[in-house]
Amino acid sequence: MTSITSTTSQAGAQARHANAKTPGSLHISARSIALGLAMVGVPLLLAHVFVLTMNFGFGRGYLFGLAEKFNLNDEMNFPTLVATLELFACSAMLAANAYFRPGGRRQAAGWWVMCAIFAFLGFDENIGLHEMTSGPTSQLLQADWVPEYAWMLPYSVALLIAAAVLLPWFLKVDRASQIRFVIGGAIFVSGALGIEILESANVSGTGPDVLADGIALADVSLGHALLTTAQECMEYIGAGYFLYALVLRLGGLTLGVAPARETQAD
Repeated sequence: MTSITSTTSQAGAQARHANAKTPGSLHISARSIALGLAMVGVPLLLAHVFVLTMNFGFGRGYLFGLAEKFNLNDEMNFPTLVATLELFACSAMLAANAYFRPGGRRQAAGWWVMCAIFAFLGFDENIGLHEMTSGPTSQLLQADWVPEYAWMLPYSVALLIAAAVLLPWFLKVDRASQIRFVIGGAIFVSGALGIEILESANVSGTGPDVLADGIALADVSLGHALLTTAQECMEYIGAGYFLYALVLRLGGLTLGVAPARETQAD
């Protein structure tokens, strides 16, 4: 059986070093999380840049079917899988913070709410749920001011509601974690909503002779592809920094194999 513990104090740090030398245990630090994210994210970004170069520089956008597997603007591929796992990892570390370092029963509720939010974001990233809401939102409002990516409207409202509900919880979190959470959240939201606004405006300004409904813009416009690249990178970096902050708050994680329980015959 595998057990997971957190290290949160100087005494715990000493125990961590002891555990690192104990057979059957593995300590995962916040630094190792950051290094792991970089080792995964950088090769994916380089692969995406190669795809864009071959597409817009040499007119080879298929690459034996491999292009769509590494294009950040496509769905159900390697970047989508990594982004989904990253968000689920944030959800898991929020649950760990709720269990190991809640700061009181009332504080624990806020951690669990955040855990549910990131679990939903991971699910959304995997199936593209937000994109499915654009059509119904546009049909419901039927106004000229509705952006091309209409899903931004309900998600922006949900973000404001979540921020208002979680503000009392956030103000009670330790100051160092507050700063890190704000940095990670600002980077993530700037990509997920901020750059999406630019992408939506870019789609809206594209003539019908170039684009029928905005779906194929990434295939014909380098500018839109670069915006998408920046958006996905900011989401990855923001969520990654948030994950780093969560593990850092726990003092790292120690994975250990618990002794097998011996059963006695009757």
